[in-house]
Amino acid sequence: MAPARGKVAFVTGANGITGNAIIEHLIRKPESEWSKIIITSRRVPKQSLWQDHRVRFIALDFLNPVEELIQRMAPLCHDVTHAFFTSYVHTADFAKLRDSNIPLFHNFLVAIDIVAASTLQRVCLQTGGKYYGPHLGPTEVPLHEEMGRYEDKGENFYYPQEDFLSTLAAKRSWNWNVIRPNAIIGYTPAGNGMSMALTLAIYMLVCREMGVPPMFPGNKFFFNQCVDDSSYAPSIADLSVWAVTDEHTENEAFNHQNGDVFVWKQLWGKLGQYFGIEVPEFTEWVAEGDQQRMANNFLMTDWHKGKKQVWERVVAKYGGQLEAFEWGTWDFFDWAVGKAWLTIGSVGKARKFGWKRYDDTYDTYVETFRAFENAGVLPYADVLRAEKNKSQSTQASLAPHPYDAVTLMKAKVKKEPNGVATNGVNQEGLKNGLHHGHVDNGDLATIDGLNVRSAALDQQSSRSNITNHTRLDFKAVMEKPEVEHLSNDEKSDGSRVVDKFPPEARAEAGVLLQVERAEGTSLRLANDGHTVLLPQPTDDPYDPLNWSSRKKHLILLVVAWAALTSDFTSAAGSAPVILQAAEWHKSPNSVNHNNSINVLMMAIGGLIWVPMTSVIGRAPTLFWSTFLGLIFSILSSVSTDFEMFMGVRAIQGLFLTSGQTIAIAFIKDIFFFHERARKIGLWALMYITSPYWGPLLANFVIGETHQWQDAFWLGVGVNGISLLLILAFLDETWYNRDLPSSAQPARGQGFFSRLIRLTGLWQMKHHSGYFESVFDAYKRVLLILSKPVILLVLFAYFMCFAWAIGVNISTAILFGLPQAMGGYGYSFTQLGYLHFAPIVGVFLGEVFGHFFNDHLTRRYVRKHNGVFEPEARLTTIYISAIPMIAGLVLMGQALHKHLSVAAIVVGWGMHAFGIMLASVAVASYLLDAYPSAPAEVCGLTNVFRALSGFSVGYYQQPWGAKVGYDVSFGTQACIVAASMILIAIVHRFGHQLRLKFGQIR
Repeated sequence: MAPARGKVAFVTGANGITGNAIIEHLIRKPESEWSKIIITSRRVPKQSLWQDHRVRFIALDFLNPVEELIQRMAPLCHDVTHAFFTSYVHTADFAKLRDSNIPLFHNFLVAIDIVAASTLQRVCLQTGGKYYGPHLGPTEVPLHEEMGRYEDKGENFYYPQEDFLSTLAAKRSWNWNVIRPNAIIGYTPAGNGMSMALTLAIYMLVCREMGVPPMFPGNKFFFNQCVDDSSYAPSIADLSVWAVTDEHTENEAFNHQNGDVFVWKQLWGKLGQYFGIEVPEFTEWVAEGDQQRMANNFLMTDWHKGKKQVWERVVAKYGGQLEAFEWGTWDFFDWAVGKAWLTIGSVGKARKFGWKRYDDTYDTYVETFRAFENAGVLPYADVLRAEKNKSQSTQASLAPHPYDAVTLMKAKVKKEPNGVATNGVNQEGLKNGLHHGHVDNGDLATIDGLNVRSAALDQQSSRSNITNHTRLDFKAVMEKPEVEHLSNDEKSDGSRVVDKFPPEARAEAGVLLQVERAEGTSLRLANDGHTVLLPQPTDDPYDPLNWSSRKKHLILLVVAWAALTSDFTSAAGSAPVILQAAEWHKSPNSVNHNNSINVLMMAIGGLIWVPMTSVIGRAPTLFWSTFLGLIFSILSSVSTDFEMFMGVRAIQGLFLTSGQTIAIAFIKDIFFFHERARKIGLWALMYITSPYWGPLLANFVIGETHQWQDAFWLGVGVNGISLLLILAFLDETWYNRDLPSSAQPARGQGFFSRLIRLTGLWQMKHHSGYFESVFDAYKRVLLILSKPVILLVLFAYFMCFAWAIGVNISTAILFGLPQAMGGYGYSFTQLGYLHFAPIVGVFLGEVFGHFFNDHLTRRYVRKHNGVFEPEARLTTIYISAIPMIAGLVLMGQALHKHLSVAAIVVGWGMHAFGIMLASVAVASYLLDAYPSAPAEVCGLTNVFRALSGFSVGYYQQPWGAKVGYDVSFGTQACIVAASMILIAIVHRFGHQLRLKFGQIR
């Protein structure tokens, strides 16, 4: 009688670590046990040493239609009894990661279920430790199978994969198993997205060749105290095969760990010795890792740049494969050793079911190294150990690590003849927030005490309780091995994404803004050949960064005029208060309350419109709020009684404030980092002068007509011009840089296509995946309040700007009252001319600041080797305090002693000069520090500014009348001086505070 036929295996992921290990495991079993081994990957396995006649290869892409898969699989897979799924599509965007890997497994399972319907007995799915959420931060340890799922907000694709597996199996005669390993150590014949052992070996060998000790990239806690574990690929294969063949393990999930635990302090030295390196004791640590946040001494994603030539020397001397350097998974390594919390798992369940294998982690590293050596990927370590390390005698103590971020980055910049270098693409690894996003955004990689933030935190997982400055994109470094690993900048559809802030342009809570020469990399530069373009623009002509200078500056004009409109109409209401008081039989101070209410509603409006820019887009928010603001401006002009007028003025302020609160978002969208301070200055020139232009022109008008309504009809005209400018020139500037160019929604050309974007119809069509939900948008506004840096700076701004608004809205009372009542007895026309003083002051402030801010940036960058940090902006605020204080003192003395109007003009002009400098510096600093939320930061700035003006309007004139204007204005000057203490705190500790409390995501 013929012997019983063995089982038939179907293994996906032949080019991946675990897939390769399962194949190696199966071919060592007798044919009576496994009669056929069908293997698959999208590409033919490289360096295949399998000579077993049972091995059959079939090229499959499980993202192809199921019908096509069935047709290709049927000839070979019709008799499969046991299927092992280890495939994985690696993409940068987490939504796309989920969208790719769910259908990847779905198509596989449907196809094998149909093709092998009569023979299939067991399906084994490999997921990973991410199932339990340790990548998000501290969680229950050890990780065990009975732990419930964390609240993933639909982002963890392991859950739908496992659910589909168990659901389909319940309807069939076959059963299932799930294997969940931790960080995997193992050999793979090709590049892999999470090759811990190969990356470590390359790092050790390069350090050895450079004659420096291999410094541990992680943090002190993780190195000295944290207990860790690993999963050896051959052991995972053993567990997988055991699970699918044991009759007692049907429909069970099992964790995998080697069985031992270790501390990196001991393991690191032993691994160094394997390569002939004596690892000294590490006594100096940049990253302590004492706050349960990601923390790295330095980033491997940055360190490896410029080291390829060293690897080439290693290969030339000792052997190995040049291509191996490109297989290093530096981003995954950064995460693996940068954790500051336990992630160990339990293998107790598998033990209870009868699986007994145990592996020593050090031995698994050595065996993996030897596998790479035998395959010619790495040089033989015994040759290295036999050669005396020439630099060994110089390494008695820990030498400074050769990593110099600025030098490396400067060497990586290349200038093209046309003034803009070809863009380099490196989507994954550490992504900073000065940017994510995404900058994304947001957020900047740091070297000094690196705190790394998981992008998954943005999804508000129930275990996501860590925050800090830089984010490590766990979307790209899941612990599951892959068969179809794409390059770091490549999406599953083959398109490419430009990293907004590439690693070459990041440094120590700042950015590389200038380089000395243009040779050596693919970063895009400005036409001067030295300034790095940040964010890096894409090649998409619809990318707002690529728009023509004319279009950009027309949009700047539109948003600047919209910002002017808001305060123009608000402050114009101060001019006719005496006429209104006479008509409605109220005191001027009572009528003036309409201006205070208008300012208060402007503050509230900012909290409404700012989040809407992320929900419905920038352009529709400005268009509709301006349109409605125009309607209420008209109603304010035709009001028949004070009560109606007060209500209309309040709602008018609510709508028109959008222009001043969201303008920064437009500027951030269309201008590069190095351009923004100048553009903000131009915007601020109109924005800061608008409270003076309003009463100036309103006084001129009513000085001729003596009708208070004409002051508000003037506002209607200004609003109408704003709406016409929006219709003529504005376009949607939001561009989701987390998506590749091929995934960007089409933007039609012509007026009607632009009109669709202005009204929001285009945004509604493309809302899903491109814009934010209402909840997420408003949540981010609240997150701003958790950032001490923002609050400190804005409280200081509050203490300075209040007096500018107070003087402005009280001008008609202070100077319009007859001399017998303590005023100056100015006519409306004279009051109008008086407002030229602050306008000239603001203009001079813009001229000075335009050049001084650039000088300040260039000086800081020059002194810090091309690196810029936002705190450099704060120096301007100290300078602004001098004219603000002097101006307030001079105005107080002039009002108290009834000095010549020249004293008022000089004092008011000086104060406005200082306000202009401070406003630009505050806006620039906050935008640089928190670039992922420009509208939100600008909105909160407006809230503080408006609240200061709202409050001071009630007491400015009565306060001065009671205690004397010399005392009230002198007190105001002291408050301005005191505000500099808050600025000094941010100047000194802003760097650390930004790192500690993280970016706004």
